[in-house]
Parts: sequence; structure tokens; C-alpha cells
Amino acid sequence: VHTGLIMAKSKNHTTHNQSRKWHKNGIKKPRSQRYESLKGVDPKFLRNMRFAKKHNKKGLKKMWTNNGVVSSISIEVNGKWSVQCLPGSDLRSPIKKQLLRVEAKAWTVRIGIVQIHTSLFIHCLYSANSMAFTI
Repeated sequence: VHTGLIMAKSKNHTTHNQSRKWHKNGIKKPRSQRYESLKGVDPKFLRNMRFAKKHNKKGLKKMWTNNGVVSSISIEVNGKWSVQCLPGSDLRSPIKKQLLRVEAKAWTVRIGIVQIHTSLFIHCLYSANSMAFTI
């Protein structure tokens, strides 16, 4: 016979089996984020930061240095400019695209480079009567 009275529950939760479940796939450290989110940051500050990054010439030169990018390079053969690279252009592309093969007696290479990794230096290969600039 049911009287209508319900007994109070004595137990609400337990941690039984939980640690086994946690260790099934291992307990991992939280992944570190590279950049903190700028969500909710003052828009005026964000706008200023964007312009500061855009017009940061010192930082740009430093970046070019680290990436081995040319500030300026020009190769002169027989008094005529053959290859010219503008600042910011990669040293490897123009010379590799058109390997400069010229029969010349007078030539000069003028390079104004911030810094270049050792593998990027220009080598001059001499054959009987021609010169080739390769990297």
C-alpha cells in the first residue's frame, strides 16, 4: 500500500569511476595560445595599434633582415644595369628567373643588403668567356 510519502534521497552524486574515465585518454595540459584575443579591447587603442604596425619602418627592416630579403641589389654588366631588385623583393627570385649569362669584361655587382643568410650569397661562375650569376 502506497501512502504517498516519498523518502528523501540520501546521495546526490559520486566520483565513482570518474578518475578512470579521465585517465583513459590521459590528463593533458591546456594548450597555450600564441596570441591573446583582442576581443573586447578598446577600439580606439586597436585602431592606433593597427596604424603603428603599418608604419613601423624599423620593425619592417628587422623583419627583412631575418627573412633574408634584399634592401637593394643591382648588377651592372658593361656599364648597363641588368638586374635590379626593389626593397622588399626576395633576392632569390629575379636572378633565378633570368640567370644572367653575359660575355663581359667589365662588370660590377653592387649590393646594398641589410643581411643575408649564408646560402643566399651570390657566386660568380666563370667559364671560358662567359659569366653567370647564380645563387
